[in-house]
Order: sequence, then structure tokens, then C-alpha cells
Amino acid sequence: MLALLYYSSNFRIEMTWSIFYQFYACFCANCAAVVYGITIGWASPSIPLLQSENSPLLSGPITEEDGSWINSIMCLGGLFGTFFFGWMADYFGRKWSLYLVALPKIAAYLLILIALDVEFLYVSRFLSGFGGGGVFVLVPLFVTEISEDQVRGALGACLILIVNLGVLVGLASSGYMDFFMAPFVPITILVIFLMLFQFLPETPQYLLMRKRKVEAEASFRFYRGCRKNTEELPEKYLKEFAAMQKIYDGLSGDSSSQGIQRKDFAPKSTRHAIAIGVTLVTLACFCGTFTLINYAADIFHNAGSSFSPNDAALVVGAIQVVGGCASYLLVDRAGRRVLLIGSALGTGLFHSVMGVYVFLTSRGYTLEGFEWIPVVSLSAVMLVSAIGIVALPYPIMAELLPTKLRGLVVSICASISWTLSFLLVKYFTYCVQLLGLHGCIGFFAVCCFFEVFFVAVVLPETKGKSYEEIVKLLCR
Repeated sequence: MLALLYYSSNFRIEMTWSIFYQFYACFCANCAAVVYGITIGWASPSIPLLQSENSPLLSGPITEEDGSWINSIMCLGGLFGTFFFGWMADYFGRKWSLYLVALPKIAAYLLILIALDVEFLYVSRFLSGFGGGGVFVLVPLFVTEISEDQVRGALGACLILIVNLGVLVGLASSGYMDFFMAPFVPITILVIFLMLFQFLPETPQYLLMRKRKVEAEASFRFYRGCRKNTEELPEKYLKEFAAMQKIYDGLSGDSSSQGIQRKDFAPKSTRHAIAIGVTLVTLACFCGTFTLINYAADIFHNAGSSFSPNDAALVVGAIQVVGGCASYLLVDRAGRRVLLIGSALGTGLFHSVMGVYVFLTSRGYTLEGFEWIPVVSLSAVMLVSAIGIVALPYPIMAELLPTKLRGLVVSICASISWTLSFLLVKYFTYCVQLLGLHGCIGFFAVCCFFEVFFVAVVLPETKGKSYEEIVKLLCR
């Protein structure tokens, strides 16, 4: 309700059932994203516990190598999950594919409940990543295809906000609850997701792509608040649905139901959109947020902070939630380009400050009185990156791509993200030994500054624009 009031007061959007149903559907879809966030947050407090003498496993404490695999194997699961659920999205629809994401996630947490040794946790984390791959493919597709232009950006930005909220819940539940009780939190959320999501219709764009026009109109009416078939659609919605139909009316016969062909990639706008999507996702990995969060406790400790490791992780998680909130509130006011440029520039600058501090301390300089710099810099990196670099690549990608290719291309981009995340998490310590922590942070800063240039030169503004208008911008 607060979100609805915010939009009505700041964007002069009518308070209609249309907006309500779109926000409600977005909330239901993002219940699966909360659990993915919990999965990320689970590792930080759980792995030190598993490595200690108080390990809850019957097999006893795990090794540092075991902990490394528990952290990184989730990314391998995500790699497989992106392709599997991307394929399902095109052949079985967005709704039921997203509905099935809950199954591997439930299985993952049931395995933690009965875990006897580290092998149970390997399988659990792989299944969690497998479901997480589905979340990052399907939630942006579903939300983009049910949303009208004026709220599409904010609803798309909900994904990272909700994931960050899930991370915070995961850090708190795993850090302060019994090891075998914490899994009941995500399992409960998944049961709620399964109960709520089943009643939502498939997206109208997917149904039009499959030439199911009657069902598509019924779905469109649902998500625009016109529940009765006898109720006449307002003129703006008639135009919106007509524009949707026009995209698919040019397809002969049932060609829209056929597999993806080479000619689907021929338009300049499509190739441009794919290049932008791949670049934004790659740069989101190299902004360093996901990697440095593993160093959060060490940085706080070395700076003389009184926070315990769990408390330090909670602070960072809370900061990311604040950044996600800012992205959610600003994306349809400031626009995608402004948020991305500001986020990349700010993240790069704070990386630079932290990198210089680490470099000077590594050379033996005493920076007494400035121990707060790495804490503030890391906190600022988490906050500013969550506003744009981390939050917006997938929503923007879903806006730029044609419906027929969204599932495939988002899957490919997500697989690139999972692969890079696995390599960074698994081998970051080796890079630190080779380049030093300051060198790695410097590399992250350079990538952020490059994103500023890339967005300013290449990315068109998509705020409030229909797909036809976006295509024209991409063809310039």
C-alpha cells in the first residue's frame, strides 16, 4: 500500500486496481527471490560454525576447502538452473516454470535438516543455486511482461531489493538460530509462495506469442484490474493491448510457437540489446560487491571495529537493503541511465579510496586515526552498488529484448554471471596472493569507471517507454 501511495503522489498514477494487481503479482513472484537471498546469507554465519569444534554435523568440523566448495558450488547449480528454467520459460510458460523453482529449493533445505556430513551440504547448495538460476531468469521475465510502462522499472528493481532483504534474513536466522531450526524460515516462505502464486494467470505477452489471444486478453484484463469480461477496457489499455498484438500479428501461422531461429537475431535492435545485456551483467560481477562481502568481517576487524563477525555481516546486509530501497524508489523517477552512471561512478570512487588505504597499510604506513576509512568505504560500496550496478541489469535486459528471445538471452547472461561469480568466489584468494588486495580492488574500480563510459555512450533510456519506442532507440 505504501508503494501504491508513493506512486500516486510522485508520478500522478491513478490509484487503480491495475496497479494493485501488478504489485501483488510482483510480491508473489519475489517470494522465491527472498529464499534465494536467504541462501546467500546462510553461508556467512554457518560455515565458521561448521568449521569449529561445535560443528553440528555428526562427521565433525569441515575443512577450509570444504567451506570454499560450499560457498562456490551454489554458482555451479545456478549455471545449470539458468539454462533449464530458461528452456522451460519458453516451452511451458513463465508462470509454471517459476512455480516449479520452489521444488529444488525446498529439497535443498530439507537436506540441511537431515545433514550428517558435508556431502549433504554440497547437494543442498547445488540445488539452492539451481533454483536461484531460475529466479534470475524467470522473475524479470514475469514482472516485465505483466507491468505497464509507468511502473515497470520499479517492479523490476524489486528483485534485487527482495534478494538483499533475503540476505539479511538469512544472516539473522542462520547467525542467531539453531543450525537445524533455521531452514524452517525459507521452507515456510516457499509454502506461502506455492499457495499464492498458483492463482495468478500466465503473462499476456507469452500467451500472445503462443497465439492464445483469448487467454492473453483475459490475462491482460486481470493485470490491469478489469476482472469482468463485460467491463470495457479504458482507452489507454486498449491501445496498450493493441500494441502488444501488433508485435505478433505479423508472424505467419503458428511461427511464434516454433523454436528460435537465426533470423530472430537479425534485427539491429536485437543484437544491440544482447550486447548491452551481456556487458551489464559482466560488469555487475566485476564491480566487486559479491566478492568483497566475503571480506566484510575481516575489514571491520582490521579497522578496529567492535562488531562481531555476525554483527558486521548484518550491518553490510542492512546497508544493501537500504541501497535496494533507494533503487526501487528512484528507478522510475531518475531513470535507468542516471542510476547506473551514478552508481558505477560512486562505487568506483569508494573502491579507489579503499584500495589506496589497503595499499598504504600493506607498505607499512601507519594511518592512525583513519581506521574508519575501509569500514566506511566498504559500506558505501555496498550501498551505492545496490542502487544501480547490481539492481538494474536484469530488469533493463528484459525491457530491451523481444519476448521470443527473452528466456534464452537472459539464461545466457545469467549463466555468464554464475560462471564469473563461481570463479571470483573460488579463486579470489589466489588473486589476492598474486596482485594483493589493493590490486584486486583497483581492478574492480577500473571496471566501475568503464561502466560509466559504457552506459553514457551505449545504453538508451527506457524509463516509461513502450517496447516499440525502445526498439527505435536501439536502431539509432
